[in-house]
Formats: sequence, C-alpha cells, structure tokens
Amino acid sequence: MDKISVVIPVYYNADVLKETHSTLTSVLAEHSAKFDYEIIFVDDGSKDASYRVMQEIATTDPKS
Repeated sequence: MDKISVVIPVYYNADVLKETHSTLTSVLAEHSAKFDYEIIFVDDGSKDASYRVMQEIATTDPKS
C-alpha cells in the first residue's frame, strides 16, 4: 500500500494544532482504503504551547 506523509510546519500555532490535526485526519481517513498516511509536525522553536500540544496529539494518534 502506498503511504502519504503530510509535513506541517509549526511556529506559534498551539491554538490551531488540534483542529488542524482533526480536520486533516478526517480527510485522510476517507481515503484510507487507497493509502496509508502519517502526519509530521515540525516545530521551528515556538515558545508557546505548540510542543506540548504536539506531544498530546502524538500520544493519542500513532500516525502523528
């Protein structure tokens, strides 16, 4: 099965990360019969709660 990697740059985006992840996961799940996927968040030194939110997402979604 083919695999899609979605890379999301993060910089002071803590307030939208969960919504972004939820929306993206919903869209990708609709096509899960065609391909597998992973979501990669890349933080560029945010000083807000972005890293903490990314950790929360990673503990609940093994594809992130």
